[in-house]
Amino acid sequence: MQGRTYRYYKGRPLFPFGFGLSYTRFEYANLSLPETIDPAKNFEVRVDVRNAGGRAGEEVVQLYVARKEASVPVPLRSLQGFKRIMLNPGESQTVMFIVQPGQISVLDKDFKRVVEPGRIEISVGGGQPDAQGHPGPPTGAVLTGTVRVMASPGRTT
Repeated sequence: MQGRTYRYYKGRPLFPFGFGLSYTRFEYANLSLPETIDPAKNFEVRVDVRNAGGRAGEEVVQLYVARKEASVPVPLRSLQGFKRIMLNPGESQTVMFIVQPGQISVLDKDFKRVVEPGRIEISVGGGQPDAQGHPGPPTGAVLTGTVRVMASPGRTT
């Protein structure tokens, strides 16, 4: 699929996925995720979102997964969750995502879905980070952290 879909595009798009205009501004803080995860279990990702502008507004908080170590070609990142929230000026909310094993899996060379050990980058924000890891659209920052999937031979999703 290289060169045929945006999922492998390494440039900086004019309007990245999640781009939109707002009458307010959102700030992201306190990205919380585990350091290591069991490949057969769900895990939590949390982030605090604050309306830093002067008007009430809605934000679509997006969670992206990027496999940094995979035995097969994988997309640069994939959207694995989103939540729409409404915040008044100065108001904050903690947004939580539950990430399931299938959301961090890959299709191996035999087309079986597996959760491979290795590093996974989790990004949460008002848009997606670009291929070089720059923040997303001006409506909100993107916070990124890394989790390590523990080795567990023979486990599949």
